Amino acid sequence: MEPGAPGVTENHIITEADPLFQSAILGTSCRQWHAGMALVNDLVQCRTRLRRLCPTTPGVYYWFDPTGKLVYVGKAKSLRHRLEGYFQSTPAEDKMRRIRDVSTRLVWEETSHEFLALVREQEVIIEQRPTWNVQGQPKRQRFAFLCVSTHRAANIYVSFDETPNSQTYFGPILGSGRLREVAEALNHHFLLRDCSERTPIDFSQQLLLFPIERDALCFRHEIGTCLGPCAAKISADEYRASVSRAVAFLQGFDRTILQELQREMHQAAKEQRFEKASSLRDRLRLLQWVDRRLDELRKTRYEYNCVYRLAASNGEPWWALLVQGCVVAVLRQPRRERERQAVRRRILAVMDQAVAAGTPLADELRSHAKGGSGTKSRAWRVASPQTTGDWGQFRTRVPQLLMQSLTSRWFRRHGDEHDQLLSYRAALELVEK
Repeated sequence: MEPGAPGVTENHIITEADPLFQSAILGTSCRQWHAGMALVNDLVQCRTRLRRLCPTTPGVYYWFDPTGKLVYVGKAKSLRHRLEGYFQSTPAEDKMRRIRDVSTRLVWEETSHEFLALVREQEVIIEQRPTWNVQGQPKRQRFAFLCVSTHRAANIYVSFDETPNSQTYFGPILGSGRLREVAEALNHHFLLRDCSERTPIDFSQQLLLFPIERDALCFRHEIGTCLGPCAAKISADEYRASVSRAVAFLQGFDRTILQELQREMHQAAKEQRFEKASSLRDRLRLLQWVDRRLDELRKTRYEYNCVYRLAASNGEPWWALLVQGCVVAVLRQPRRERERQAVRRRILAVMDQAVAAGTPLADELRSHAKGGSGTKSRAWRVASPQTTGDWGQFRTRVPQLLMQSLTSRWFRRHGDEHDQLLSYRAALELVEK
């Protein structure tokens, strides 16, 4: 740490005009920049400043390097207690010391609730890509995705981020090493290629009078674990059908692969081919594991289409509007008539957008449109799930998938918070009382 960054004061305040303060999800009403401080080489002095300036409320903290670049963002249930750990002579994690050593300024932001701090941290990581939110973190501790490539002979692979080479994503799931084993198992079971993207593809053509026999460019076709699209062993339509079966498994629509593996495993054991049975058992357990993880995320998209009531530390109630497990807006619970009308309009706008995207919220809205609540009936039209635009991409875009995973983990760890969930229909009834 430098003795003090030029132009930075101990009580450096970040205003709402600062680009980093902008949030498309939380807005500004439930967040507040509190203060920041220049860092010096004296750890005792830093801790003293921190205890004097930093609150014990939930929030997000930001570390900046001498050039003003954001190097790390973190969240905390208690900002002061969390940040004090960075200024110990021997922090709990070496990464904390290294972040501290490359930084010259620390700024924190209060949020009304710990859950909102988690949402805000994820939003900043997605938008700003701070170096130390990835650097120094083992890949096995990072969330990764199973992806279906856009290649004309598509296959399944693992990625840590959104890439132009993917047509869809499944996850995120913790543990890239195990996910790579899953990708390999699926490619082998559904006979999809796993060679380089530069490998020439030559699908068979049904109209050829004298088909030309070609050898596959790897041995997988010879052992029966690849359809051989590089050697015209299969047509494009047949290959796409195999890809579709793999995608159907990842979507949770077709789990016959699990039944097939179990049947093959029992048959191999019955024939005393124990090595084969053991291999099939390991593959079955691997695919059951990923199916459970993906099923948790699928349930999040269907179960968390509601209002999450948050009680702030100061007792002020907030409503987080959830659609497919993603926070799409945070509103102060209305008390006056003017506030009620504004909240009602916002909730109805979210409902309209959710239906336009063909989300699972549609069933509830059909019921609501029949006049279930006291509000004027709205004839919502349920659109196709393939609707384009931000809402229509909820199932595939990485930022939304990360937010859904965050919601899933939050309610899994805080089961009692389910009592604070309110259907949109019930929320409108409260607003209209």
